[in-house]
Amino acid sequence: MKSTDFVTWNVMMDIGFWTRLTKKKIEEYQMDSSPKELIAKFRLSNKPEKISSLSIDTFSFELGKEDKSGPVDFKVQG
Repeated sequence: MKSTDFVTWNVMMDIGFWTRLTKKKIEEYQMDSSPKELIAKFRLSNKPEKISSLSIDTFSFELGKEDKSGPVDFKVQG
């Protein structure tokens, strides 16, 4: 890869994220709007024609749990 090459990527917000956020916002956070920790998964495509993805889903709230159901993802905490 040359220094002028770059990888395009797409952010995907799963519908389950919004459902879980709503429930946590009401029941756990008590409508508190301070920043919360999440984990996003970054999947790097090994083919230039495919877009790499950053996904946020219902499991993004579970900071200590590993998801071993699929290909290797890079976890991005933020």
